[in-house]
Amino acid sequence: MRSQKTIMELLSNCNQLFGRPIKVGDVVAAVTLYGGGPTWAKCIESLVLHTDPTIPLVIFEDHGPSEVALVEAEEICSKHGKVVWLYKQPQNLGVVGNLNTAFDFLNPADVIVLNSDIIVGPGWSTRLVSAARSRTDIATATALSSNATIFTVSPPKAWGDEAPSLEDFASVSRIVAENSKQVRPTVPVATSFCTLFTRKALNVVGGLDMIFSPGYGEEVDFSLRCVSMGFTNVAADDVYVFHATGESFGDTEVNPRKVANDLLVSKMYPFWDGWIHAFQLDALNALNVVRTRTAALINGLTVVIDAELIDPNYTGTYEGALALTRALAENSKVKSVSWVAEQARVTDLKRFAKSTFGTRVEIVSLASLPTLPKFDVALRPSQDYGSRSWPVVRLNAHRNVVWHLDTISTNNPFYHANLKDFESTAWSVRASWQSADAIAVLTNHVAESVLAAFDINVSSQKISVIPNGSPNPQTGLPASAENLTTLASLEGEQFLLVLGTSFFHKNRAWFLKLFAKVLQRGFKGKLVFAGPNPTTGSSVELERELLDANPNLAAQFLNLGRVGDDERNWLLTNAMLVVSPTINEGFGMTPFEAAIMGTPVLATEGGGLRDVAPSSAFSLSLQNDDEDIELIMTLISDPVAREAQLSHWLKAMENFSWESSAESFVKLFYELLSRPGQVALNWKLESTSRIKRSISSRVISFSVAIALKILGTGTRRRNFASKVYNWMR
Repeated sequence: MRSQKTIMELLSNCNQLFGRPIKVGDVVAAVTLYGGGPTWAKCIESLVLHTDPTIPLVIFEDHGPSEVALVEAEEICSKHGKVVWLYKQPQNLGVVGNLNTAFDFLNPADVIVLNSDIIVGPGWSTRLVSAARSRTDIATATALSSNATIFTVSPPKAWGDEAPSLEDFASVSRIVAENSKQVRPTVPVATSFCTLFTRKALNVVGGLDMIFSPGYGEEVDFSLRCVSMGFTNVAADDVYVFHATGESFGDTEVNPRKVANDLLVSKMYPFWDGWIHAFQLDALNALNVVRTRTAALINGLTVVIDAELIDPNYTGTYEGALALTRALAENSKVKSVSWVAEQARVTDLKRFAKSTFGTRVEIVSLASLPTLPKFDVALRPSQDYGSRSWPVVRLNAHRNVVWHLDTISTNNPFYHANLKDFESTAWSVRASWQSADAIAVLTNHVAESVLAAFDINVSSQKISVIPNGSPNPQTGLPASAENLTTLASLEGEQFLLVLGTSFFHKNRAWFLKLFAKVLQRGFKGKLVFAGPNPTTGSSVELERELLDANPNLAAQFLNLGRVGDDERNWLLTNAMLVVSPTINEGFGMTPFEAAIMGTPVLATEGGGLRDVAPSSAFSLSLQNDDEDIELIMTLISDPVAREAQLSHWLKAMENFSWESSAESFVKLFYELLSRPGQVALNWKLESTSRIKRSISSRVISFSVAIALKILGTGTRRRNFASKVYNWMR
């Protein structure tokens, strides 16, 4: 016998493998070889490097033109000083006969069957054995792979059609291993490119049926015989191997032998074709859940964001969506970020996204979604407004997340044009919460509000609190000529700033009355309101009435409406004090925006602000005007108090970053991908009706997209979207 340091040993007696007779509990890895192929050298080297040293590695050479391949194997063994055993068949037996020889020769060991065109990564064999022994009824455990029927998980596109380097594959293999949930999904069939066959199953069921010789269909037959006896086939979801396309049999086209053997399987097991077809389409089975998540781990997440509410109007939705989009696009675990919008907005959004994000964000039309590959996750930045597009968007992603900024208008008809619109919106919001895989909220306050808003089946476990990041000065939205003139008049003037929309809950009218008393205390400056005025739920009329009744107040007041980015930043920088008198907030970005510009801020503890505001900061009580006025006068006149107030908010801001928010979302996305989605669980097409089950979700979503286009805009469309939601629940 040649030196075990440098040589591949010729195997004549199975006792050579362990230096003793093979016993129950032993595991041997058997590589089937006939001639070799382009991947062979990488295959054998990866096996030599990464197979557990307690598991012997045996090449079962099937009397083929394998001389070159065996020389390569010899050289690799010598290079690494590892022993690989060789068993040479005296005649060609085909894959089936070769494997049966291996099963018989290695009795009573468990046998890992390996094709000669695979590449393995570190720890693969240990994890495969662990999967096979995780339950007592397991017959086979099969790895996930780049090309392996139901076990297929697409590899990185960068690999192309070539086998990756061992280093590149090892990196991907580790990602799968380290992030696996070790579900060990039950599967109908094994596919023996990398499969452990347990000895108990081989003894009870027998080996492979030679009727399928030389190959194709034998694993299906064996697996089904195992199932009939009560055994289970599983996937080792923490093992990922590369498998080259068509090298095992050299297939480049449809193989007549495969066709014939597939027909034989169908004849022997009439239920098989229907079972495997249904299994492949079933979004609820554990293997498909694992495959979806593993693909996202390997290739990066694909995220589609509903851009219906993304337009530059300085709402919290817009600013948050913009910042989160940027952070997600820059996250290393995210492959792509797309915005989806109706066709009429696509051109404008493309222009805006290119100037804002470069090429990192793609814009797709709503109508095109059903023709695209499913995204991993759909995300809807949302407030309490119904969505026309979301029913289509969510159906074209594996999981969906509603990112809910607040619930302020959920039970408030003042924010809606009429009762019908209010009710329609409320139903849409409720349906989006129920059908969501997760509801992301900004603060604990919003989480509590979501649970209290409706009597619906939304558990606290479904809600994830993910705070906003710290604000960045925005640029890009143009200024108006009128406002620029007004700002010029403010140069050198003292003024207080209230920044935000004129929704009732922003409490601008109350502060207008309070400011009149501030003027009476001797303040000589002005009060500036800046922010868009919504068509419903606005306090502008009330503000106008107060101003008409108080000319002195009106003389010291400016309402700029919506302002551009540069205007906004100038106001935040030059204000004496930024005031946020809001009754209720989901998060409240204005105080942080002011602080980052170096301006002290006085805010309430309204809603979510209680969760994010610094506890040592002064705050408006809304209960005692005299006390609130005193706070304002102090922060206007006292440099020490101003510096302390600014310092408090800056320190609080250290707890928030958009990078951290994006990472929290990514973690949530992967967690959702580890379990079946709500769309799959709730959708009525997945009923007992065989006809309904046969209808593709893409067909339905495409039909919905067309229907929405036909209905146009307005109440009819919103009502239709609401009905779609409720039908899907």
